[in-house]
Amino acid sequence: MKVYNEISFGALIILFLSLVSCSNIPEESTVSADFRSEIYHKSNKGIKLIDFKKTNGFEQKVFGQEGYIIEYEAEVESLKDRMVFVSRTNRKRYFKDFKTYDKTPNYVPSLDYELLRFPKNETVRFVGSLVYVKTENGWRKKDNPFVF
Repeated sequence: MKVYNEISFGALIILFLSLVSCSNIPEESTVSADFRSEIYHKSNKGIKLIDFKKTNGFEQKVFGQEGYIIEYEAEVESLKDRMVFVSRTNRKRYFKDFKTYDKTPNYVPSLDYELLRFPKNETVRFVGSLVYVKTENGWRKKDNPFVF
């Protein structure tokens, strides 16, 4: 009887671990850490994430691949005097990306974006969305959400 209980207990542990490792949605702590790293590196260490809050999330299947869209609200701080492209149409200052410039670039990515000065120590709250796709090794953030 003792052998049976040990086998049952072992099976429960394996079941629990497999369920935990295959989460149905990306963990908010993982998303926040991914986003923090992305902002810091894309801005060439010019912007840091101060606050991240998931406001909504939903599953979506695109071309047969399972995806999860995370809507969020975040706050960032400028670590240097920089310039950054922001949306003209979204009043919550949604960033095009987090690339920063120390001087005015010679181009504008589209008519929807304008270049704003982002002084050192200034903070900005904004909204946005992130796309994660389900892979064999768990959830992975998509850099380009339109390419699956």
